[in-house]
Amino acid sequence: MPEIISGLLPGLYWLWVILYFEITLRLATVKSFKNFGFVSLFIWSALYACVLMLITPVSSGSVSAALTTALTLILFFLFASQLVYYKIFKMFYTLYSMGNAGQVLDFVKDIAAYVASCLQWILVLLLPPAAYFLFLADRLFSQGRLSQPGSAVTVTMITLTFAVLLLSIARYRLHAGRGALGSSYEAYHKSMDPTVTLRHFGLLTTMRLDFQRTILGMKSMIYDDQQMISALTAEDAGPWPPSKYNALPMVFSPTASKLKELAADPQLKDLHNWLSAQPPTPKNAYTGLFKGCNLIVLTAESMSPYSINETLTPTLYKMTHSGFHFTDFYNPIWGVSTSDGEYVACTSLLPKCGVWSFIESAGKSMAMTLGNQLRPLGYTTTAYHNHRYSYYKRHLSHPNMGYTYFGLGNGLNVTPTWPESDLEMMQLTVPQYIDKEPFHTYYMTVSGHMRYSFSGNAMASKNRAAVEHLNLSEEAKAYLATQVELDRAMASLLEQLEAAGVSDRTLIAMSADHYPYGLSDAALDELAGHKVDRSFELYRSPFILYCPGNKRCQTPGSNECLTPGSNECLTPGSNECLTPGSNECLTPVSNECQTPGSNECLTPGSNECLTPTSNECLSPTLNRCQTPVVINTPCSSLDILPTLCNLMGLEYDSRLFMGRDIFSDSEPLVMFLNKSFITRYGRYDALKKSFLPMVTEPTPIPTTDYIHEVTKTMEEKFLASARILDLDYYGYLDLTSKETR
Repeated sequence: MPEIISGLLPGLYWLWVILYFEITLRLATVKSFKNFGFVSLFIWSALYACVLMLITPVSSGSVSAALTTALTLILFFLFASQLVYYKIFKMFYTLYSMGNAGQVLDFVKDIAAYVASCLQWILVLLLPPAAYFLFLADRLFSQGRLSQPGSAVTVTMITLTFAVLLLSIARYRLHAGRGALGSSYEAYHKSMDPTVTLRHFGLLTTMRLDFQRTILGMKSMIYDDQQMISALTAEDAGPWPPSKYNALPMVFSPTASKLKELAADPQLKDLHNWLSAQPPTPKNAYTGLFKGCNLIVLTAESMSPYSINETLTPTLYKMTHSGFHFTDFYNPIWGVSTSDGEYVACTSLLPKCGVWSFIESAGKSMAMTLGNQLRPLGYTTTAYHNHRYSYYKRHLSHPNMGYTYFGLGNGLNVTPTWPESDLEMMQLTVPQYIDKEPFHTYYMTVSGHMRYSFSGNAMASKNRAAVEHLNLSEEAKAYLATQVELDRAMASLLEQLEAAGVSDRTLIAMSADHYPYGLSDAALDELAGHKVDRSFELYRSPFILYCPGNKRCQTPGSNECLTPGSNECLTPGSNECLTPGSNECLTPVSNECQTPGSNECLTPGSNECLTPTSNECLSPTLNRCQTPVVINTPCSSLDILPTLCNLMGLEYDSRLFMGRDIFSDSEPLVMFLNKSFITRYGRYDALKKSFLPMVTEPTPIPTTDYIHEVTKTMEEKFLASARILDLDYYGYLDLTSKETR
């Protein structure tokens, strides 16, 4: 018996090592156990300890010692690397990301700095390997420890018995919570967020599930087993006349050959039926408001509400608070940081968990992107990124979106600093397309990239003088200095548009790729002036929708002026423009606005307009619309593409997007990777399982059924997005053909 007990000691060693690593990683990253218990982690850790016990042969001391040494070091590297990765990206890496790890060489200095900042936790993780080499190896694997006949077999059978028992308990606990929101069953089978899976089961289970799905191709309920069942009634199924709705009837009217394809592929048929059953968004007063205009879309690296300052970044402030002002816009974080942030904004699809969706899209039809919709209409479509052109393999994904793509090393000759200058990119690129109207240009900026210090960030160092006077930490000041570069880039863009005489017919849309996760929690709180709520406030972000010299961004039907010099009038059904604050009508032919306090009329071409609620005349040099249209509806980066399609008057089918036109009356839904959400009724925190109602909504607090319903909708949208990508659904529809449109 003592020999059997001695033979089982390696199992206790593995249990200690795994639990120690798991607990340390959790405390260093997600920080607590309060949301989910310790029991599941213990069961799964014990199960993996049994597996490692079986891998290391109990009958051979030397072989066991060698394997145990190797496995201990592998586990240390795995947990230490995930710790550093999380500290940088606030997410855990997947096996797919490991396959693209060569790109991290661009950030060797930054990674070294983050390793240094995590050094105390790495030293804590070093305890098991150190204890093993110093004390445990000789005791665990001494020669002849299982010398009695049958001892090795007995130890193996005991280990197998424990493994089967633990697996049975684990499966029972999983199925006991089936159907419950936030349960272990949901986390195991349907979670798209590695941090949620880690909270329930630990890192090893999280990475095992990723391995099963990504490498072995095993099924995940969220992506493979689930049937997409729409809750729509028969009355909701249409018809949807294109004159009133953003819908193309021929898209969901397959030909005979396509019907055969649907019949042959149940997943394709399921997706097609689900999408066709969704209600399209109705056209509205903003439909086609910028039809035929130039369009510039930007994804700004790490832009945040803290970037917007009337004194420090006046151009960003002006663009944010003029024209359209979005007060409740969000940029949720996804699995692949910047790339997924771009993907969501450019495609209105949710990224597929475990892969780099933008790279996966390179070989598929991306017919619904702005580049592919506007290029056939005669637009000059170009895309620029002022870092290495092949980073995230943009040289494959961005041309597939309909752009002629330029980056550093591929025709965009910005100075190769780290990070590179957004201002220099604008100075070099705008002249390339500004005389090629109509044009649509896409930018992915980089000046706002971490790490935020004056010694390791060229843009922070360049603009240090602009922030030196601020009473903030160096980290916070360095971040703001990088945003000064973005502000100056936008000022250059506006100046060039104005000089070329195209500002009044150019719409600019800009959002961030993600919140500035390169900032420490302390720096974020410092910039915000209070402790930032990590559930929702952290992801609140600016969305800029701005037309420099155009007054068309006012609410149709109000007393606000349209484009100066046109014959358009605001009063529905008449040709008359109302004088602000009175019932007097101006002569429709003159297009003149009255000077406040007099009967004198302004020159029609002066671009001056009266503020509807006051007697103040706005100067044309301010490049502002009158009173900005304030949008308080919850919205997110997923909604950008359908909103722009509607504003540009494009012929599109809104059912092919997972987002919504922000100006439509369809129900808003902001989705987060961990299944939290925001609707007009309030916010649901999936980790805390709590619902906070909107104080302005008189509607009663939604019931549990409502939360289940919205969660089901989110799961369907994640599933639909994955299938659109995997099955090349846009290619199946052949959206580029005239028959489809």
